[in-house]
Amino acid sequence: MAAFRAFNQITANHNIEGYQIVVDGNEYWFSGCTPIVKGDDLIPAISMASIVAKLHRDTLMSTLSTHYPDWQFEYHVGYGTEYHRRQIAEHGLLSGIHRATFCTRIGRKKNTTC
Repeated sequence: MAAFRAFNQITANHNIEGYQIVVDGNEYWFSGCTPIVKGDDLIPAISMASIVAKLHRDTLMSTLSTHYPDWQFEYHVGYGTEYHRRQIAEHGLLSGIHRATFCTRIGRKKNTTC
């Protein structure tokens, strides 16, 4: 969804004729993109985009850790560690923070789909 939104913003504000839009993986995310398996290893622009995305996510998780200190986001940065799974099972998902679609194998509690 984020890639599609970015694509729409770019194409709405810029003429991209003559440019190729590449994505990492083997799925066509939207019309006009070219998926490249192992693209982050092969295409410098994809590698850089991956680095920027990771740094942005790390910064976001660090900020979230100050608002939700009991979750210890600064240590697991939102990945499915045992501690993170226990927190979700015990406290439920944080509205606007967790994505329920990624949370399918954890015990249910407090209005969570996990």
